[in-house]
Amino acid sequence: MRNRLIYYCEFSIGGIARNSIEQATAIARRQVEVLFLCPNDWNPEIKTENLRVVSCLNPGPKHGQYPKIVSRIFNVQKILCNAIILSYYIWKNKANTVMFGCFSEYLAPVWVPMIKLFTKRDVVFGAMALDPVRDYVVGPLWWHRWSIATAYSLFGEIFLHKEIELDTVRPVSGQRVTVIPHGPYEYPPWPDALASTRKEWGIPNDAKVFISFGHLRTNKNLILIFEAMKELPENVFLLVVGSEAAPGQMTSSGYRNAARKAGVAERVRFIIRYVGDEEVNRFFGAADYAIMAYSKSFRSTSGILHIAAPLRLPVLVSCGDAPLGSMVENYHLGIRITPDSVDEIASGMYKLVSENFQGDWDRFEADFSYDENARIVIARMFD
Repeated sequence: MRNRLIYYCEFSIGGIARNSIEQATAIARRQVEVLFLCPNDWNPEIKTENLRVVSCLNPGPKHGQYPKIVSRIFNVQKILCNAIILSYYIWKNKANTVMFGCFSEYLAPVWVPMIKLFTKRDVVFGAMALDPVRDYVVGPLWWHRWSIATAYSLFGEIFLHKEIELDTVRPVSGQRVTVIPHGPYEYPPWPDALASTRKEWGIPNDAKVFISFGHLRTNKNLILIFEAMKELPENVFLLVVGSEAAPGQMTSSGYRNAARKAGVAERVRFIIRYVGDEEVNRFFGAADYAIMAYSKSFRSTSGILHIAAPLRLPVLVSCGDAPLGSMVENYHLGIRITPDSVDEIASGMYKLVSENFQGDWDRFEADFSYDENARIVIARMFD
């Protein structure tokens, strides 16, 4: 009898959604029947043997759609509704293996007990801990810690991209933690992206262009990048591409003002909207480098590295103790700098534009594949 797995993904856009569908597709290609549960605003059409996509989950509010308190109310509704939907599909399909595309502890004391009932039927639950350091506190600290402990108690299998000592609050009997590789993101080519995109956005063909990609977030340190650009040659430009900030964080208008205040607005281009898969290389193809100047609070990986690597784009990275920084250093994919420093950002950007940088791209792509990712997941989940 063929192995079957339910893959649960609460995101329809962004790096988590992309990682989830790539992982699920790779698992399906290894002859596992995968039922992929995703939000009802899921866009990509996926046609892979053994993979069935069911767009049934509540997507929740979009970034910036409502004030912060209203968004939180809708997110509570989303989490609880989706837990009920997942329970239904586990019951309906008599599934015995369930994979969460992203570990989350939010409201776990409310929804986990319902899902955990299936462990009495020997259902195995696994989760990708993409952001394993859970130090963003929502509500009282006691609730935060209880939520983390409750969420981890559901999973017999936890998957990480880097070896780390998980803080599960309480020991989880029989739980295994496994490190797996993050595979590459490959997108459709955009014809003549460098010339056409630069012309559209008024960027000289001989400019040195950095790209900051994805949702606007405070920990991306865009304001520090603007300040650093004051110290760089006039031919250094920045593309800021991605969706609007979440409620409670600085919006694009604030960043535009910051660029003007720093005196670099004429060298910064803002494309603030959702960018579909078919357009990703429109912007990355117009860039010479990717920049991920995260604050020290960032201790995860980033899908942006796996977009840049296939295109041979060097990256400038700062972060905390994170797999992102380790991969950049170990495979010579760019320059890692000390986080939260204007001087470090300026120095790193200048070094990249001044050198003919060559990374160990081939070795990186050989070591980080979704096929190997899927092989390890299957071995664990169906052990």
